[in-house]
Amino acid sequence: MWTMLRFLHLSAAAIWIGGQALLLLVAPAIRAETADASSLLGSIGRRFGLVSIPSLFILLGTGVAQANHLGLMKTWEVQEKMTTLGLIIVLTFAHAAIGIKVSRGEVAEGSSLRRYGRWISLVNFLLGLSALWAAASLATNH
Repeated sequence: MWTMLRFLHLSAAAIWIGGQALLLLVAPAIRAETADASSLLGSIGRRFGLVSIPSLFILLGTGVAQANHLGLMKTWEVQEKMTTLGLIIVLTFAHAAIGIKVSRGEVAEGSSLRRYGRWISLVNFLLGLSALWAAASLATNH
């Protein structure tokens, strides 16, 4: 059972971080090369959301279960991961709200809201890397 939980946890992390990395690399090219970039990126975002948002909750559930099982809930690494995941979830829903407005054409090109959305993506990715660092530290130190 614990091997399955660890597998689910690692798979969810790969989906989240890998998807974020891909979108950070591809979205600027789509914006530069596509006339209707907002619509295309909105479609990509909705599809990514179908797997990425559940993966965040899988990370939360499997992470708590494993940390409890191993007696690690009070370690700094687990506390950092839980805080980071909470921030990621909040930022993900904020980014989704912005993305919905952009894909509906409610936000002008070059607006500050679009820039905030791009920054949220970058911060989310960096927070995900931070959680991976904490996981690597946890695996090494405990």
